[in-house]
Amino acid sequence: MNLKRDIFTKCALLKRNYIFWILCAFNFFALAMFDNKTYFVVENYEQCIYRYNFQQVFIIFTCIFMIHLMFNEDELIAIRDYKIIYTKSVQQEIKSYAYSGIIMLVVGFVSGQFLAFIINFLLGGKVYIELFLVNIVIVIAHISVAILLIMGLRMLFVKDIVVYGIYYVWIFVSLISGNVYVSMPLTIRIVGIEEQGYYVTFGKELWLGRVLLIILALFIYKIGVSRFEHKISED
Repeated sequence: MNLKRDIFTKCALLKRNYIFWILCAFNFFALAMFDNKTYFVVENYEQCIYRYNFQQVFIIFTCIFMIHLMFNEDELIAIRDYKIIYTKSVQQEIKSYAYSGIIMLVVGFVSGQFLAFIINFLLGGKVYIELFLVNIVIVIAHISVAILLIMGLRMLFVKDIVVYGIYYVWIFVSLISGNVYVSMPLTIRIVGIEEQGYYVTFGKELWLGRVLLIILALFIYKIGVSRFEHKISED
């Protein structure tokens, strides 16, 4: 099987899971249109920033559940025990999970953003195109980081409790630090309220931080793949 076919197969399997659709509908569509302060229409810059940040927090916290639906402890065991017979490359098999996860979550997120943007515009809300585009890029970067990190941790530690534990400890530590370079999701103080913050200035630190996070996640992912391949070769 080639990589494109593997990715298509993984996407099709994920689309058949009703839990995925529930999480997708809530994270990417419902939260794109309301938060705990406003509904549908945003009337000013601060409301727009707050809603983007509110949604981003939920997406990052629940990414691990969505990836768990297709890349979990049982799936790793299946790949090791018998799926390896049907695939030419372990790296390609793992890569297909990563690509399919990123594609499905990014498509869901972007679709929800455009729908919310159109509804807000039709209802007479304020439209901030630059902020809209920046938020899409930042959240796509965060989704990619989360997926690569989760998969890397899964291949390194396998057990659910360890993977979940490390992922959430890392999120909480990054939030407590309040540092734009490592915080994921971004805090409301970082993105900006009262005409201050990186969702107002779009400073270079915001972009450099996302690049560093992607490099870190890729590094952990690569180590995970290498270790998983080594375990299979030993067996």
